[in-house]
Amino acid sequence: MNARSNYARFWPGLAVAILLLGACASVPRQEFDKQAQGAVKKIALLQVPEPKEISVINIGGASGMFGLIGGLAQAGDIQSKTNQYTDKMRQMNLQMGAEIAQALQRELKKQNYETVYLSDQRPAIKNENQADYSAIRTDADAILDVWYVAVGYLSTANSFDYKPWVRVSARLVSAKDHSQLYFRAFNYGADLTSEGIENVGADPKYAYRNFDLLMSKADESAEGIKSGVNPIAVRIGEQLR
Repeated sequence: MNARSNYARFWPGLAVAILLLGACASVPRQEFDKQAQGAVKKIALLQVPEPKEISVINIGGASGMFGLIGGLAQAGDIQSKTNQYTDKMRQMNLQMGAEIAQALQRELKKQNYETVYLSDQRPAIKNENQADYSAIRTDADAILDVWYVAVGYLSTANSFDYKPWVRVSARLVSAKDHSQLYFRAFNYGADLTSEGIENVGADPKYAYRNFDLLMSKADESAEGIKSGVNPIAVRIGEQLR
């Protein structure tokens, strides 16, 4: 077992974020075939939850080269920075769920869909890959479930700078039988190429050489995160044409 796997065990809240960084991970995707799926005219967008934390992750830290002890030190540093930045963004009332919900409704209307936002409904989660939509109440033809996998700033092994990092998954299911009609994953900003994930570039002005600079420019860096919302919503809308 490598150092990353070991210290992930000691930091269960951080383990998912660290594992998400694996560039070799493959994410399945399903294209939407409007003709094959029949008439989908009305889409119910489920509540988009706010991310639990706004991550600040450096996976190129020198401590990662020194086995378990160094890995634990790096994990602790990541969690400390994440906690500080999350607190700052909460104080600024960063609303990522509301931002993308509004953008998605706008983009779906451009594609001539009738939309409704089910702001109080979420599916039951079976596991990391499956959700149960049987309790969702709607008269729409299809249900769109969008959620944040990760939000924050990331410094990869190939970059000295912290760059915006927004990872989003989107699933469309039939409201009648809950069969999957579409699934895509998107990665905005810091590029961790993974098979099946669509990468969207970020404006290079949202790059910060260190954590102190990131915190000192909190207003600007918050814009950097929010700037990922619209291009992802546009792509979802286009892919559901």
